Amino acid sequence: MNIMSMNYNLFMNLSFLAFSAIFILFYWLKHNKSRIKITDMVIFLISLSLAIFISHIMFYSKYMDFFSNLFNNYFSSFIIFLILISIVSARDLLNDRIKLGEYYFLVFIITIGSVLLINTNNMLNMFISLELISMSLYGIIALDKRIESIEASIKYFILGTFASIFMIISLFLMYLFSQTLNLNEISLQFLNTPNSAIILSIILFLAGFIFKLALFPFSSWSVDIYTASPTNVVLFIVGAVKLSIIIATFRVFHSINNEILTLSTYTFILFTLIIPNISALFTRNIKKIIAYSSISHAGYISISFLGSDGWQTYFYAIVYTISTVGVFSIIYLLEKNYSDIDYSNIKSLYYKKPLVALSLAIFMFSLAGVPPLSGFFAKFYVFYNALNAGYKWLVILAALTSAISLYYYIKILIPVFFDSSDDGKEIKISKNNLLIIYFCALTVLLLGLFSQKLINILKLII
Repeated sequence: MNIMSMNYNLFMNLSFLAFSAIFILFYWLKHNKSRIKITDMVIFLISLSLAIFISHIMFYSKYMDFFSNLFNNYFSSFIIFLILISIVSARDLLNDRIKLGEYYFLVFIITIGSVLLINTNNMLNMFISLELISMSLYGIIALDKRIESIEASIKYFILGTFASIFMIISLFLMYLFSQTLNLNEISLQFLNTPNSAIILSIILFLAGFIFKLALFPFSSWSVDIYTASPTNVVLFIVGAVKLSIIIATFRVFHSINNEILTLSTYTFILFTLIIPNISALFTRNIKKIIAYSSISHAGYISISFLGSDGWQTYFYAIVYTISTVGVFSIIYLLEKNYSDIDYSNIKSLYYKKPLVALSLAIFMFSLAGVPPLSGFFAKFYVFYNALNAGYKWLVILAALTSAISLYYYIKILIPVFFDSSDDGKEIKISKNNLLIIYFCALTVLLLGLFSQKLINILKLII
């Protein structure tokens, strides 16, 4: 691999994002803060679009080795794209209580951290990237100054600090015993001379990622944070941030092939499949149900870590992030029109906004793994990969819990399609929110119908 080319491409991409972050912050400070909301957003979206464009221009320049950076380039662009559509979908949530310059600055920092996280094999850089993301999320969650948001931010900060402590200890141990923090070099050292200290440090380091990925028992924070945080922030967490963490976790996990590490992950997965799915059965708030669903999907994605191939992880991650961005875009719509989003209150949505209701059904059935939607193929390939690796009983449990999840997805859809409401209330929805919902629904459909094309691309670039 051409390391100089990779660093040059990454440097140019991150430099542009950093410049854009500083520019929009000072632009906001210079102008009347209450009257340039649209201008701020246009500048932000243009900057993100240019970041994707510049990444590809640099990628095909003479400085680049074509095949060495396909994976990093494509997924960096996809992460930036997820941030872009998240902003577009929930733009209406930006109110006068939010300082727009600070908001967009923090979003840029989240983007920089997410891109850097998937482009490095150095454990220290991974830790710094994760802290950039986390610190920005602590701030942006509380930016609208609601009591619920501030409490969520403080809780996230306190629990996130413990995860950071584990990672700092692991970095110290790793450098002490291996004299390097590069995952490739650590993997080579462990292959030549297995060391229990290296295993311990990798497990401690992964604990930080497992916390962010919300595997049980490190998942208690996610339901409260998802429920109390503004939906536009949740869109970042379940989209770009989660995708980058999945990629980094997979990379760290496969750097060391060890039975203790595999057994620990196996145990985490077992509880992550069972507890959230059962908890969701007794929950009525739609946002909380999807939060429990998000935890269970972290378990399904983690099953792919146990297999020999890697493309199943990335395919599942792509399908999952697009589906959840679509779901939370609809949740934002519901929050805007209903004071309480208990699933029993969301009546006759199909008769008022049929395409939105159909989009919700596509997302729900895809997350449940119903064919021929993309979620079915994502689960099928993950389960098949784990089955080939010898995890028969884990796959059976995963299939059963996936069937259980279908119940709580359907209980959301029943009042939407079959219950009538005579309240005469009109559903208000912005065009940008509607655009993202339809786009995500169409993408979920197409990824199911043409899944093999995406799989072929993933096999090529990983």
